[in-house]
Amino acid sequence: MQRFLLSVSLLAVLVFAAGCVRENEANSDLDFDSNIMRTDVFTWSSPSFAHFEYPHLIASLDALLEYLDVYGHHVLGWANANGFLVVQNLGSELFTSDMLREEFFENNVIVMLRFEEGSGSIRHSVERIASDGRIFVNRYLPEMGTADMAGWHIRITLDKSTMPEVFSLHLNNISN
Repeated sequence: MQRFLLSVSLLAVLVFAAGCVRENEANSDLDFDSNIMRTDVFTWSSPSFAHFEYPHLIASLDALLEYLDVYGHHVLGWANANGFLVVQNLGSELFTSDMLREEFFENNVIVMLRFEEGSGSIRHSVERIASDGRIFVNRYLPEMGTADMAGWHIRITLDKSTMPEVFSLHLNNISN
């Protein structure tokens, strides 16, 4: 009987350990790079700005140019001048020049996040991205807001070979 109980106990431990390994693999984090930029909030009510869903995946240069065509001039400070993208302000560091080449998208993808806030004092940071596509963003809420509406774009760059099929956003509100 002791052997039977020992065998059952050992089996239970092995099954539990195997389950933990699978759970840890599913919850492992992806390597990423991110950048955040405060952007205009008032133009977002326009119907032309409402056709992207977030998180928004950009997996090609054509998709990036479409995104910049919609948001570029009014929001991100880019302008299309005879087929060339021109930076109009210093806040346009959201996309680097290497992202404007097809070669960039051979190994990388971009995921865009967008937030509209009732206070410019609210800040955001990408905490981590799980391998199943859950994007964890910290949203820092000050004790007192400033009542100046603010928009934020967050650009996340990921290795294409580790990209999950679907992304989802998970906000963690943190009071300061």
